[in-house]
Amino acid sequence: MMRRILRTLGGVLLVCGLALAGYNQQQDAAAVRASQTLVRCYTAPTAAPNADTTQGVLELPTLGLTLPVQPACTPETLQNGPCRQFGSAAQGDLVVAGHNYRSQFGKLNRLCAGDAVTFTAGDAVYAYTVQTLRVVTPDTDLQGEAPLVLYTCTDSGAERLAVFCDRQG
Repeated sequence: MMRRILRTLGGVLLVCGLALAGYNQQQDAAAVRASQTLVRCYTAPTAAPNADTTQGVLELPTLGLTLPVQPACTPETLQNGPCRQFGSAAQGDLVVAGHNYRSQFGKLNRLCAGDAVTFTAGDAVYAYTVQTLRVVTPDTDLQGEAPLVLYTCTDSGAERLAVFCDRQG
């Protein structure tokens, strides 16, 4: 009897795990499509950048990522890609948050000191170099910690992985 209960419970947990993994894959795929649309619209040669929908474009060559950065963070905008949480590239205090989806900031932990990061806002191109990665608590104030800070949830969601970048030139 106990064996049957445990077997049934194991099956239910397996199905739940598979469903959750499938949901995460679906969310990641939707984020890829939304990000590609925003980048395409932002970089279209005939279109002026729309500051209401895109703050700029973030490039992480080491990770093979080109992502739009939306001007404000809300649960809805975070579904489409990274968002500006604080500051600006021009002022040297930009903080960008993103989901840890593979298509967004899920690979930030693969960055190393010295890796290049570029943020393009209109005609201005800002070049950065990764200085350090650090796990911080969700209530850590990242504003002003570096000219560019990128962050996302850790896999557990209990902490945040922050990438601190210095501006070049």
